[in-house]
Amino acid sequence: MICPHCGAQLSDGSTFCTNCGTRLDTAANTRPQKRFCTSCGAEIPAGSSFCVQCGAPVAGQPGTQGQGNSVYRPTQASAAPAGQTAVRPPLSVPYGASQSAPQMAQVAGGASQDENRHSSKRTAAIVVACIAVAAVVGVGAYFFLSQRTAASQAQQNDQTTAPSTEADSSEKTGESTTGQTTSNTTTTDKSEETTSSETSTKPKTDITYDESTGSVTSATYGLSVTLPSGMTSQTYSDGTGITLKDSGSGMVINVWAKANDSGQSLDYVKQVAENGHDVDYDATGDGWFVVSYWNDDTGYYVREYVNDSRILALEFTWPRDSSARGSQIVEDATPTLNVAE
Repeated sequence: MICPHCGAQLSDGSTFCTNCGTRLDTAANTRPQKRFCTSCGAEIPAGSSFCVQCGAPVAGQPGTQGQGNSVYRPTQASAAPAGQTAVRPPLSVPYGASQSAPQMAQVAGGASQDENRHSSKRTAAIVVACIAVAAVVGVGAYFFLSQRTAASQAQQNDQTTAPSTEADSSEKTGESTTGQTTSNTTTTDKSEETTSSETSTKPKTDITYDESTGSVTSATYGLSVTLPSGMTSQTYSDGTGITLKDSGSGMVINVWAKANDSGQSLDYVKQVAENGHDVDYDATGDGWFVVSYWNDDTGYYVREYVNDSRILALEFTWPRDSSARGSQIVEDATPTLNVAE
């Protein structure tokens, strides 16, 4: 026979179910009854210890405690023939419905352990981040204090050395800085050039230019040369030379002379003229030299005469696009150049 309460197989003539303890001698117990979970309302298969829907324990089954979460409801099954016990069809138990309470507790315990591990990792990450922030702040504070200390030290050193510096300055107040010479024979306009060597006794010359003939002469130094006519002329402010400009070609010619008070040699004056330039052509004669070079887009041709008493120079400059015209003027002027010894 079958227990109408739990569906357990029983011996014929049994008064109580050996599985669930239900009394079997009443007429009400001759029909199987359905059980429903009081937590979720789902039907509970016979013989189940836990609700297959929500996992709540079922009263009256091994491994459960308390009143459980099931309620019995009689079924509408038809009565069995006389002299036979009604047989309830076998129930299919869903996967996992036969799990016991200890197994469910073990699953819940595993989930709790996972949460504890995640919580520990978060705590460790927070601790590491706090340590990193503290390290950065500490390094920044160290460098800040180091800079302040260095600045304070430098300020103290300045205050200590200030009196000695002022004393040195007062001792040097009366020293002279004369004797420093800056010589540049390649300037375009000699009227704007001043050097310390020229501040010595420099007599005014009588260099003149005849605009109609292009003749340049100086009785003082026995100079005569023929240059292009029609050029504009301007005498140096100190009277030692003259600047000629050709507006058509852009050529500029400087003719100047000065006393050789410091006794500069020909080789020295030539070296000064070449200094800092990539010289294309140079030549040296008896008391004279020639240097020619390019400075960016400006061509230079410098010819100077040097002896113990004077230095006399002719300087030609022209733009690169007028190089042919500049070379021609130099070639035409050279044969006409005369300088007294």
